[in-house]
Amino acid sequence: DDIANKLRDAAWRTVRQYHPDIHAREYEKLFRKILHPDTVPVSIIMPTCGRNEALFANINKLAEQTYKNFEVVICDDNRGRESGEIAGWLKENRGRFAFPIKHVWTTKMDESYGLAKARNMGLIEATGEIVVFCDDRLIMHPGAVAAFVTELTKHSDNKKLWLWGSKGVFKTFVEKFSYRDWE
Repeated sequence: DDIANKLRDAAWRTVRQYHPDIHAREYEKLFRKILHPDTVPVSIIMPTCGRNEALFANINKLAEQTYKNFEVVICDDNRGRESGEIAGWLKENRGRFAFPIKHVWTTKMDESYGLAKARNMGLIEATGEIVVFCDDRLIMHPGAVAAFVTELTKHSDNKKLWLWGSKGVFKTFVEKFSYRDWE
């Protein structure tokens, strides 16, 4: 008991200095681990700009994913009314989904932050051990997240891995895993 109390006190002295945002992320990770104890947490980072209806359709389709331990991080690069529309839709609909949805504004004043920077901001907010990037215009196949997790977890050497697809005649790119690629 004495050793356990000393360890507990030492741990508290360490973590009490953390910013409340760090505490919140750690609680979130712990909650997801308790809710889905035998699966790896996944973060789906979804940047959006000017395609709110496509974003809403995409989020609705994510409810069909066969893999359940995921969160969605919306990186909103809209300005003004369009961004408010997303916030309003999330307020009305967030409770319909069994997965957490985070809404990150990526604009600075009146300037667009850009796709790459929006994705980076999503990475900062992500709590998953596996990260999947999905632009708002691409609808994921219901088995896409499960396929990513299966492929990535079969490698036990703990290397960082990157899965990607082909964008046709263009350069290879990460975002190509929509319905038409799976059918």
